Amino acid sequence: MGEGRAELATKHFSARAVRVSHRKGKRLMSLDPQLLEILVCPKCHSDLEYREAESSLICHTCSLRYAIRDDIPIMLIDEATPL
Repeated sequence: MGEGRAELATKHFSARAVRVSHRKGKRLMSLDPQLLEILVCPKCHSDLEYREAESSLICHTCSLRYAIRDDIPIMLIDEATPL
């Protein structure tokens, strides 16, 4: 039987670390590619574009930006900002 997103996240990310880099004094986060594969917009379930320099995830369908704070994607519709 196939695995759900919660099972995949638990299985693949429990031992993974998030990579962090610094450019021009600004701290940039690099999310794990497998995490990016399973994250979708909580409002419309579309794929998200990861913008590392802006520390955000973009839903082009809903025209919403989900912030990434302290290395954690904030996937709450009420916290999203319009593009």
